[in-house]
Amino acid sequence: MASSDKSCLYFIKTNLLVILTLIGVIVGFAIGISVRELHPSADALMWIGILGELYLNVIKMMIVPLVASSIISGTASLDPKFNGKISLVGISFILITNFFGTVLGTVLCVVINPGGRSSKLGPVSAAKTNIQTQDVFADLLRNILPENLVAATFQVTMTKYEIGDRIVNTTMNGTHSQDVINFIKSKKLGTSNSVNMLGILVISSFFGMATAATGKIGRPFYKFFYAATEIVLVILEKILWSTPIGVASLIMREVAGADDLQGNFMRLGIFIGTFMLGQIIALFIVLPIIYVVIVRRNPLKFFTSLAEPMLIVLATTLTSIAMPESLRKLEGPYNKIDKRITRFIVPLNAAIGRTGSCIFLSASCVFISQLENQDQNAGSIVLIVLLVTLMSFAVPSIPSGSLVTIIILLSAIGIPPEAASLLFAFDWFSDRMRSITNIYFQCLTSAVTYKVCKSSLRLIYDNEKAGLNDDIEGETIIPLVDKNYTEQIETRAEFISV
Repeated sequence: MASSDKSCLYFIKTNLLVILTLIGVIVGFAIGISVRELHPSADALMWIGILGELYLNVIKMMIVPLVASSIISGTASLDPKFNGKISLVGISFILITNFFGTVLGTVLCVVINPGGRSSKLGPVSAAKTNIQTQDVFADLLRNILPENLVAATFQVTMTKYEIGDRIVNTTMNGTHSQDVINFIKSKKLGTSNSVNMLGILVISSFFGMATAATGKIGRPFYKFFYAATEIVLVILEKILWSTPIGVASLIMREVAGADDLQGNFMRLGIFIGTFMLGQIIALFIVLPIIYVVIVRRNPLKFFTSLAEPMLIVLATTLTSIAMPESLRKLEGPYNKIDKRITRFIVPLNAAIGRTGSCIFLSASCVFISQLENQDQNAGSIVLIVLLVTLMSFAVPSIPSGSLVTIIILLSAIGIPPEAASLLFAFDWFSDRMRSITNIYFQCLTSAVTYKVCKSSLRLIYDNEKAGLNDDIEGETIIPLVDKNYTEQIETRAEFISV
């Protein structure tokens, strides 16, 4: 009985934030539905959602420090030259799988269209439909390399249009009518008040790579941004404990002011189905195909061998917590992956491997833009894919970290972050599903890297035996493959967990 009580208390303690958030969701829906019957005014809705607005403001305040510091410190700790082929294969596979997850989530949401045509904002203006695709791509390129790094923290480059009206006479079945058509009279380069997230990501990556290239000289610069990342994550951890109150407030306002409540719930249900379809395709179709084609072994045994790490992730939603168990299973009797591979790839993957999260993030951005009646042209879709792929390196390794990233992404593409409040309702479920996909693809990276690089391991071993790698640690910020296993895991775990 005592053991059972301890297990129950441990479960409540480790999942307290999730439990409180669920309570906040229930309270928000209950009060929101009740208040909706009273037909609250715009002022009343403002005060109902004021706590949620403040909650979002605090998170948005941390956007630039979090992204810049985590990207700089993360890229500075990677040195593809250190282990040559192993580093190149591992990092490339992580990039490919993250990009695949982003494309999969985007395509599914565009094709299935779970957001439909919401009545929330009314019809899209004719002027909006006149935006030229070439200008969207040109603005995208301009924002990748901003001319002013400081201005990029609060402004994005955007082509501005001067819209004119033209009267067109038409005759149909003998009936004459006049239609007013909008057209672009002129255009010029301007700015819009929003964080240029793409530019900050790219420039921060440049700083990180340059820091790694300078070796010992860049250590103070790296340590500053490493410390800044840890500080911001601690602040975010504290802020997230106010999530139940903020979520309750946001949901109350959304539900109380919704014009089509039933329709919004139907769209949310379709979105959940779309998200789960993406996870199923990635986990049970793409992953086995990759495993069979490259590793040439039975994928079913690979799935079952990782049951224990999967259960740990299911309970905690953190792949970093499952690292020791993942290492044990990958190096165990069935997988038999070399320790020199797993002890580099597993910590690296826990830091930046986000296939499941990328599916959720990209699908969420498209879904919210559909709810907000945003035009979805080729330029906006490409922007979402690029931003989500790059932002996958900056997803905080904390429960519900992807929701923080969604707020960042929505701000970057010009959509009010408050629109994402409905996603909080099932985050306890989606967080676990995307984390399971993350852990399996992280372990798949180790298997693929080992298969591709098996022939290179002997050469690395010979170099280490001859003492050729003794001074490498002094030339890198964080050794990717440390001879001391305990220090290696502690170093990586320290970076990816709060």
